[in-house]
Amino acid sequence: MSKPLTNSPWTPQIAARPNNASWHTLFAALLLGLAVWLLHGSALQGFWRVDDPLILRYISEHPSLPGYFFSPGQWQAMGAPFFTPWLTLDYWLDTSLFGLEPRPFYLRHLVMIWATALMSYLLLRRPLGQFWAGAASVLFLAGGPTLIVAQQLMSRHYVTGLLFMLLALYFWLQARGRAWSWQLGVATACYLAAMLNKEVYAPLPLVLLFLGQDSLRQRLAALVPFALTALGFVLWRGTMLGTAVGGYGALAGPRKWLLSLTSLPEALLGPGLLAPLALTALLLGSLWLVRRSAPLLLAAGLGITLPFLAVRVPTDVLDLRYLFLPWWGLCCLLAATGQELVAQFRQRTTKRFTVYLLLPLLLLIPLAALNHAMQQQTAHGAIASQFDVQGRFLWEHGRDRAYIPAGVVAGAMQFQGDLALLKKLQGLPPPPQVVPTPASAAAFAGSLPLHAYDEGQQQMLPLPTPAPQEQQSGLLGQIRLDRRQGGLEWFISDLADSRCFLLFPSQNVSFLVPCAGRIGFEPQVLARGELRVMVSLANGAWETTPPLQFPARGQLLAWP
Repeated sequence: MSKPLTNSPWTPQIAARPNNASWHTLFAALLLGLAVWLLHGSALQGFWRVDDPLILRYISEHPSLPGYFFSPGQWQAMGAPFFTPWLTLDYWLDTSLFGLEPRPFYLRHLVMIWATALMSYLLLRRPLGQFWAGAASVLFLAGGPTLIVAQQLMSRHYVTGLLFMLLALYFWLQARGRAWSWQLGVATACYLAAMLNKEVYAPLPLVLLFLGQDSLRQRLAALVPFALTALGFVLWRGTMLGTAVGGYGALAGPRKWLLSLTSLPEALLGPGLLAPLALTALLLGSLWLVRRSAPLLLAAGLGITLPFLAVRVPTDVLDLRYLFLPWWGLCCLLAATGQELVAQFRQRTTKRFTVYLLLPLLLLIPLAALNHAMQQQTAHGAIASQFDVQGRFLWEHGRDRAYIPAGVVAGAMQFQGDLALLKKLQGLPPPPQVVPTPASAAAFAGSLPLHAYDEGQQQMLPLPTPAPQEQQSGLLGQIRLDRRQGGLEWFISDLADSRCFLLFPSQNVSFLVPCAGRIGFEPQVLARGELRVMVSLANGAWETTPPLQFPARGQLLAWP
């Protein structure tokens, strides 16, 4: 029989199950539940945010559950460049159970976060011990990516996908290299479920190849169903999307991928030179400390960072879901390094230099991450309030008043338009009339009372009736909306201090956009039909085009 590929500590045989493990598990479950409540309980006060109205509108128009998984036409009707059917399944299930009441949605979302943290503890407990497993799980809950994902229903597939990935790891370890066992079948099914939540969990077999103490031949044989499942998923995904890649555009090359990873430390730990130096030192020190598990650590790092071939390391707090899996991996690395460092120190098998290097890092990195997480939570809280307050205003009121979209909502065409369509599908009156700027209120809303979001008080407040201001001529130049090269490229204005809007009157949407720009993917589904382009200056002067037709794919709109 061939020798094990690596003597990894990740193995069920590493330690005997303690006699009071059930009590320890119950205590850990309660402790993690308390942590979820304290850290993320504010999510229960949230309303629909960001992409929630898009998905809710989609499942209201397409209630066929099998179609999310097996009908390319139905899936492509949502206009998303991804294949994440489990996410729509979650929304479909919650809508069927609770209607359009957000609180139960958030409650089930928090339960899934708790289950993911608990499963992380159970997986880490045997190789690392109760203390380090618990520390990793609590740190995972307190980190910035988890704090933000807990506030975003639209990111729940990252949570559910991670839970299924952990279940796949658990049953893989239980199978112990047996190529034909029910545990391996369950592990493979969980792997498929993880990918149906989000493609970032597809590289899992890279880790499984180095996980456990079975021989290379046994592992390769056990990985056959995973390889077949991954291949089937790629074909399935391509059929449903109608394209082999999808996403936000072309994949980055190896050089761009490596360069993008240099911003990962700052995204996780905050700005400054300390972050990349600390993470680099931790990685090198950990590889030296647990040399017998180096192949496993390298494979895990590769699998966690491969998704950044398709997306950039996020700088926007709304996109921290992309760091959800890397943050979980960093928490596991810190715990594994700490456990091994303490074990070797007790056995006097490690050098003092290693202790002096790694011990401060095990303290500084979590502290830096938690400090950065507090800043991220504050920034996201302000944005979440904009969605909550303005979203409730649009949902609860009708056309007897008008409003000016403010903050991030001003640039969230999908949020405004889909919320209006969702109200229509529910038989509710249309939302308040949208007005791009106060100076143009009379032209767009007549004498309707005008409201706007007040950032200081975090509520909608009435605005004094502005003096009517007629639009001026000469502000608009040569406008171009070009869809001939894929995606959308546009130019509206080069005037200083100008703000540019795309207005879709039939959908009651005012979309604040850069005055020139390009996106590499297809525009949102709402970007159809009649369109008006508007420019507004800092002094209130404004001008809008007559009704135009948004260009179809492969076409160019030039005005005048």
